[in-house]
Amino acid sequence: MDKILISRMMAIAERMPPALIVAIGAAPSVGRDRWMALCDLIEAADQEVGVMVAMINLNTRSDRSDDRFTALWDYLATLKSLHNAVGTTGQTTAQSVLVE
Repeated sequence: MDKILISRMMAIAERMPPALIVAIGAAPSVGRDRWMALCDLIEAADQEVGVMVAMINLNTRSDRSDDRFTALWDYLATLKSLHNAVGTTGQTTAQSVLVE
C-alpha cells in the first residue's frame, strides 16, 4: 500500500462514527469511493448513530459486512429521497412516510 491510499482510508475512518465501523465491518467488496459516499450520506442525514446501527441490524438478515453496508446505504438513501420529496412543505420525514 502506498501512502496516498493509506491517507484516503484514514480519511474515511476519521469521518465515519466508530460504532458504524464496528456495526458494518470491513465490507471488502464495497470499495473506497462508496465508503466516501456513505460518509457523505451519514453527514447529510443528521441521524443518531444508535438509530443507524439499529437500522443495520433490523434490515440485515446476513452476517456479511457487504450486506450490512448495503443496509445502511439503502436506509440513508431512502431518507435522502424522502427529504428531497418533502422539500419545503414542512413535513418531517416520519410524517411523510406515514402519509404515503
